[in-house]
Amino acid sequence: MDDPIVTITIVHYNKLEKLKNTIKCIENNTEVPYKIKIYNNGHLNNKIDNYLSHLDENGEIEIIYGNTNIGCSPARKKLFNNIDTPFIASLDDDMYVDDAWFEKTKNIFNSNPQLGVIGIPFVHTDENVRSGGRNIKISRNVVRVSDINWTGIDDTKKYLHVDDVPAGSMVIRREVLDEMIWDDNYFIGFDDLDKGIQLMESEWDAVMTTDISFTHDQTTRSDYQKTRKDFNKFHQSYCHFIEKWGYRLPIKEHFIYYYLFQLPNGAVSYLNDIRKKSGHIYRNNS
Repeated sequence: MDDPIVTITIVHYNKLEKLKNTIKCIENNTEVPYKIKIYNNGHLNNKIDNYLSHLDENGEIEIIYGNTNIGCSPARKKLFNNIDTPFIASLDDDMYVDDAWFEKTKNIFNSNPQLGVIGIPFVHTDENVRSGGRNIKISRNVVRVSDINWTGIDDTKKYLHVDDVPAGSMVIRREVLDEMIWDDNYFIGFDDLDKGIQLMESEWDAVMTTDISFTHDQTTRSDYQKTRKDFNKFHQSYCHFIEKWGYRLPIKEHFIYYYLFQLPNGAVSYLNDIRKKSGHIYRNNS
């Protein structure tokens, strides 16, 4: 049997059925030898434990068990350790890969040795438009981020250049890890932006492919949203980002993340509910 050429890494947190679907899609749609590594981010119950133990005992998949939820960036740092394949794929536990996804991605890598990271756009289960990929502009130490507008993108081009790709839907050359390190000081928020700036300062190009798309399963969001509503963790991540890079967000976002989000979570949630009723919401642009 040929040696694996890609290690597929997955951060899992309390989404067992979606994780099963993610693995099933990998098995059905990956035509090259591969490995799978899963970091279980702290949450265990009997069903999760039985399923992961079965995978682990059969030697099919490497499982790393975390005692607590440490956040995505620290978990990915652990997953990316001791990689021996030429490529690494980084997936969320609710991201379903497309047919022949890796063959198509590998062909893009082979077409340009300067490409270090390829992001794959995804479609949410409750939407019909693609998402993923961002451009980053830095002027006078202010960082402005703009999402890629996929409306009207020319699909005849295999890829488009971007500054940042989604961490839960990307493939990276192993050599890029010499210049890009997952920062384990981010629990939630700003780890993607940190990654994007690292890529911008590296010698590698980042692109989004146009002829592949994944499905992002967001059919149920309650547990996930509870974690995402820890506004104080966003504040802590933003403070680390400022200290590390010396950059800040534009004034409105800076006020929200630096000042508002250090209030008690209940108070921020209350204010956010008021804003929702008026058609506004505090969005995560990190």
